Amino acid sequence: MPPDLNIPLQFSSDDFMNFFTNKIDNIRNTTTNVNSTASSISDSFIAPEEKLQCFTTIGQEELNKLITVSKPTTCLLDPVPTKLLKESLPVADEPLLPIINSSLSLGHIPKPFKLEVIKPLIKKPQLDPSFT
Repeated sequence: MPPDLNIPLQFSSDDFMNFFTNKIDNIRNTTTNVNSTASSISDSFIAPEEKLQCFTTIGQEELNKLITVSKPTTCLLDPVPTKLLKESLPVADEPLLPIINSSLSLGHIPKPFKLEVIKPLIKKPQLDPSFT
């Protein structure tokens, strides 16, 4: 069934965006209030002497383990589906390691890997999932 094109103004995409924008603003305001209260408590704690300055590179064995134990789920933005990566691991692990270690050493993640897909889920079963 095609979507209903006679969507009332009360259900506009702007309203959808405003709902989430307001929700985020409320969370930020609540977090700010909590942080100001928590800062007086945290003053009595001693900060750790060691701070993470950089990431360390990984070895071939660790890379293989990370890929092997990865969940089989795949995102639309993944350049290679997880299942295919796992199946081709014996051939792909050697060229992948320098790429990953370079990213860790430089502290740089290529821009294409910083994208995300947001897919809202309906939490209330009584809502109409075809209404978008």
